[in-house]
Amino acid sequence: MKSQEINSRVLPGPDLLPELLDAMPHACVFVRDDGVIHLANRAFGDFFGMTPADLVGQTLKDIEREWLKTFSEPLAYHETVTHPFEDREADFSRDAEVATPQRRILEFKSTPVRREGVFIGRFWVIRDITDEREITDLKIRYGGQRNADELKSKFMTVVSHQLRTPMNVMRWNLDVLLSGDAGDLPQEASDLLRDIYKSLIVSLSIIDDMLLAVDIEQQAFRLEKVSIDVSAIIEKVVRDFSRSVSLRKQTLNFEPPKNLTPLFLDPARMEKVFVRLLDNAVKYTPDGGKISIEIHSTKDAIEIDFRDSGIGMTPADRERLFERFYRSKRAIEMNPNASGLGLFIAKFIVAAHAGEIRYRPADGGGSVFTVALPRRSMI
Repeated sequence: MKSQEINSRVLPGPDLLPELLDAMPHACVFVRDDGVIHLANRAFGDFFGMTPADLVGQTLKDIEREWLKTFSEPLAYHETVTHPFEDREADFSRDAEVATPQRRILEFKSTPVRREGVFIGRFWVIRDITDEREITDLKIRYGGQRNADELKSKFMTVVSHQLRTPMNVMRWNLDVLLSGDAGDLPQEASDLLRDIYKSLIVSLSIIDDMLLAVDIEQQAFRLEKVSIDVSAIIEKVVRDFSRSVSLRKQTLNFEPPKNLTPLFLDPARMEKVFVRLLDNAVKYTPDGGKISIEIHSTKDAIEIDFRDSGIGMTPADRERLFERFYRSKRAIEMNPNASGLGLFIAKFIVAAHAGEIRYRPADGGGSVFTVALPRRSMI
């Protein structure tokens, strides 16, 4: 009898779950399928500067602003919290840096929770890996930073090429299905395939950006210059974007000037610049907004203005606008699926042509990006 009494006092029951979770060195949080936070332990509060007891019963949307502020990069929050929660099938593992209340490198692991086969929410276990990461960085620094950079670039190149080949096969097959050559499809199936096709195009664009960024890092970037009217390149880009602009009921104006002297440049590379600038204008301008492209001749250069009535840039965003992988918080909210390499690549290509790319706020709101190509590029 005495033994049974001791066991009943020692063995943990369901009522001890909060105490057991608080004893863990890792942060834990469980969010139900309706977005309501069901539990959060003490380490979670320590990592993110929030009181766990106050979080229970709130939704992810309720605490998004406060939780997002702790991350060094807004994109990291979406990759470790928002995107996993929207997926009911996959396990996720991501590393991210938090800046407050204390700088840490955290490993986020998230898994779906099911009861009798039915999805009931997601559980995160978040581990502090700051010391591990710093040790690794020291090994790289004193063991050969150059070799580490070369390995990273090689890895990106191999992975990108390996991804692009099967994805291009998927694209070609989808082209056949959506063109009608494979027979008529039900409307629902057709709509679904179009959504898949759009996501595939975005992914291929990101892979191309990664490969181009590696070429830039490895100084393998080359130009193949010819004599060409720059307005002809812009006209092609405008045609390619006509459907996107129409679907969003935006106005896109471009009047090519007459008798524009040709420039000596790489048309394929310069097209990438114009595509990125127009793509940004379309994505970050609300439906019904206005976009215009204007070409001006100055004493020393040909200048092309890409003007939009979109979300614009904060002063802090402008300072980091052309950094590799940088994306503003507002840009991430409007379009989470982007590489952050577009403007970095555009600036490099323009600089390779001895030109420059500038930004200024548009009168009345929005943005103006100017590509200036020197007249000495003319022939």
